[in-house]
Amino acid sequence: MIKKLAFTIVTILITSISFAQTCLPSGITLNSQTQINNFATNYPGCTNIGGSVTISNASNLSGLSQITSISGNLTIQYNSSLTNLSGLNNLTTIGGSLSIIYNGAIINLNGLNNLTSIGNNALIENNNVLNNINGLGNLTNIGNDLLIRYNNMLTSISGLMNIHTIHNDLIILGNPMLLSLTGLNNLSSINRDFSIVSNNSLTNLQGLNSLTSTGNYFGIESNTALSSLSGLENLTNVFRLYIFNCDSLTNLNGLNNLTTANEDFHLFGNDNLLTLNGLENLTIINGKARIGSCDSLTNLTGLNSLTSIGSSFEVTSNYNMINLQGVNNLTFVGNTLYISQCYNLQNLIGLESLNNLNHTSLTISYCDNLTSLNGIQNINYTTISYLNINLNNLLSMCAVQSVCNYLANNTSNTNLQINDPGCDSRAQVLAMCASLSIDEDYNLSSFILYPNPTVEKVNINVQSDCKINIYNSIGQHLKEINLLNGLNEINLNFLSSGIYFFKTETGNTIKVVKQ
Repeated sequence: MIKKLAFTIVTILITSISFAQTCLPSGITLNSQTQINNFATNYPGCTNIGGSVTISNASNLSGLSQITSISGNLTIQYNSSLTNLSGLNNLTTIGGSLSIIYNGAIINLNGLNNLTSIGNNALIENNNVLNNINGLGNLTNIGNDLLIRYNNMLTSISGLMNIHTIHNDLIILGNPMLLSLTGLNNLSSINRDFSIVSNNSLTNLQGLNSLTSTGNYFGIESNTALSSLSGLENLTNVFRLYIFNCDSLTNLNGLNNLTTANEDFHLFGNDNLLTLNGLENLTIINGKARIGSCDSLTNLTGLNSLTSIGSSFEVTSNYNMINLQGVNNLTFVGNTLYISQCYNLQNLIGLESLNNLNHTSLTISYCDNLTSLNGIQNINYTTISYLNINLNNLLSMCAVQSVCNYLANNTSNTNLQINDPGCDSRAQVLAMCASLSIDEDYNLSSFILYPNPTVEKVNINVQSDCKINIYNSIGQHLKEINLLNGLNEINLNFLSSGIYFFKTETGNTIKVVKQ
């Protein structure tokens, strides 16, 4: 009898030790509260689970208190009565992924307070009443992605304060009540993508104050209440930066220390963005730069330090943009200058320093109020491979130095059409180039002309006797007029409505619009 009892005790000890070392190498699915309640009885001493664990249809997890580690994944899903994770208090490591998904009653993650490491992904998704994730306060390592998505009542992520690095992606998406990113205060780097999307109560990015770089894509998109990028003041380097459809943004303050975009920089659909202030230290964009559908922008002020764009520079569909002031130090565009559908753009002032398009194309189209190409005159024509200027209804002044030189040396690779007379064909522009030395901004005190536009007459004030010559929009000489020192009134009844050029004896030309 004693021998049998001793044998039984030894067997239990061996079994317990075996479970304690490793158990359930193929994992286990617990899909009822009864299975959870009986776990300790069915698997005595099973603390280190070798496989993955899936928990469903539970109301509490107290029966799992002996578990200290899971080598595979832990998935907690479809638990409509589970309010927290108490019962997992002894769990310290998960070798695979942690997924907490589709749980209708979980309010917080209390119960994971001793969890320090997740080997793969952490996914917190579609937990309809989850309010915070404070139970993750001791978590220091996530081996791959952190995804926080579609949690309708989540207001705080402050439980992530011990995370310093995200080894892959960080996605914060579709949490409509999220008020703050406080909790990420110690996060300094994200090795791949970082997306902050459709969090419609988020007003700023405070909480990201330690972030200095992102490895790949950084997207800030469709956060309707986001009015400030404050919190990004330590960000100096990004790979790709996309700011899309954040209609409460009026400026980009918060990016003040950003110096380099290693690849692309996109601003699109930010309807109330008034200025690019905040980008004063951005000097280089090594990839594509795109500014589009930002309907409140009137110019590009804020990009004053930008000198080089490695790929294309696209300015499109900015309804109220008047000129391109702000990129005055830009000298190089590596692959296509594309300006289109900026319907109130009047000229290209701001691009005067641009001299190199790297043997790529220049396109200006669908700019209904553009009257002049003044601003691009200093581009070296040999760096233009294709010239495409079309569908600009009021554009009559294309005779700037870069365009004149290009047309004089290229008989093909040109599309000039459906512009106003004077810029409606290669021949018209060349004729204008031959007859004019253009300076639309000529407005010296020695020669003042007003009103302009005019209906019938103009007043010209000069400081000495001189002559002016009047040309039409295709460069034909129409008349020479003698001016006397002082104020001269010139009747223009001999001219029909249109655009004309008054050329002075010093070679300067003023465009005059007769209505």
